[in-house]
Amino acid sequence: MREILDGRSGEARTPRDAALGCARQWGWPVLPGAGIRPDGRCECGRPECAAPGAHPLDPEALAATTDARMVRWWWSRRPEAPVVMPTGGRAPCAIALPAAAGHRALADLGRLGVRAGPVIAGPGRYLLLVAPYELPELGELLCSMMDAALPASPEAGAAAGNARTDRVPTSIRFHGEGGYIALPPARVRGGGLRWVRPPGDGNGVGPVWLPRAADLLGAVLAAGRTGPETGSRLRH
Repeated sequence: MREILDGRSGEARTPRDAALGCARQWGWPVLPGAGIRPDGRCECGRPECAAPGAHPLDPEALAATTDARMVRWWWSRRPEAPVVMPTGGRAPCAIALPAAAGHRALADLGRLGVRAGPVIAGPGRYLLLVAPYELPELGELLCSMMDAALPASPEAGAAAGNARTDRVPTSIRFHGEGGYIALPPARVRGGGLRWVRPPGDGNGVGPVWLPRAADLLGAVLAAGRTGPETGSRLRH
């Protein structure tokens, strides 16, 4: 049975169709996540859940699969369950940042002629999907970028004023190996998820082209520094 896609956006009309599209078309392992209750709380029942509607519930993330039979069975039991994808390995990783900063980063990348891959928009957040990376690799890349941004002398640092180019904004989150994200059309606290840039045209089958994180980080960090810091708690 073929999943049903919206011809204009490439988005699946139901969570089941979205899960099958991920598994069969793009080869991304998925599993059902925790949904949002009518009162706005997460189905996991934790009052302080940091990612309502955007994390695995039952089974755990390690059970994620591309097996269409398993996907159909899961969503036959929970038709409205959000689609959750563990990041890394066979699946994309992701960089999350505030929506305004994400929009700015995409515009800057376009002006620079750098191609962005699939992009998800949620309540106040953008997620840019990137090729899988290892966390040590990302750490080394960020350190090298921060070192390059440090002023050559205290006088140069004072002249830079509030530019603060030697830091990673706390509003940016990296979803790498061992992480997970929810995919459209999941509903999280505050609203739903949608594709700003869907993977492919919605009709192709096979690997989805993904940019390297290294190619996007400069624009992402620059855009993230233009917004306020958010502290340690983010919705997703």
